[in-house]
Amino acid sequence: MRRYTLVVAVVSLVVLSACSTSSTPAAQSPAASASTNPCVTNPPVKTAGTLTVGTSYPYYQPFKAGPKDNPTGFEPDVAHAIASRLGLANVAWSVATFESLYAPGPKKWDLAMDEISYTAQRAQVVDFSDPYYVIQQGLLVKKGTPIESAHSIADLAPYHFGAQTGTITAGQALSNGQIDAVVIDVPIAIPMTQQFTNLEVIGQFLTNEGYAMTFEKGGALVACVNQVLAAMKTDGTLKSITDKSFPGTTADIPVFK
Repeated sequence: MRRYTLVVAVVSLVVLSACSTSSTPAAQSPAASASTNPCVTNPPVKTAGTLTVGTSYPYYQPFKAGPKDNPTGFEPDVAHAIASRLGLANVAWSVATFESLYAPGPKKWDLAMDEISYTAQRAQVVDFSDPYYVIQQGLLVKKGTPIESAHSIADLAPYHFGAQTGTITAGQALSNGQIDAVVIDVPIAIPMTQQFTNLEVIGQFLTNEGYAMTFEKGGALVACVNQVLAAMKTDGTLKSITDKSFPGTTADIPVFK
């Protein structure tokens, strides 16, 4: 999902839009041994020994935080794990606009990792990896307002929702009472309740949206990354990285139906 054009819409439109996003098809193959795997012996990267990762800025915790050229967080942890399994000693970050990360044409980076959702339209001009994280959409509201008592999608019909070009903008508008609610990725919504203490997440929509990495169309690296991701899922590495950054972010949030 991430960084919509500024709009105000009724909940039915927001929910339908969120549910229309499909997850990346998972076609994974097990990683071969390092001694026979060309992905490890000669990984197809732009700079020898380095995995260059495209990203936009500012960063959103817990996905990324810290300086532009050396962020920390969930996605950097995943990037470093992938680089290590490809036999690459370094990870470098290339900052660009979010839209450029899934635009057609040559890239300055080997892959982009920036909470990018798979869509069929985007997949026409870039290649996607298998998903590395699956998210749901949270409903963020202002405490003490009527919408706080909503328990179903039908209860939400009278209210107006905001979507944002920037997370902080949406949070501020909601905190100030300019809009009734914001539908936003759960792992981004929860930290916003710490920044804006008069906000809370009252429910979630199960959209099962997949975040995936993007690559130049037709490149060889996507197959190598999918091998590594499959191995990280099988041996529990990806789960450990995920649990570290997202402890219990969805377990106790009611589901809107």
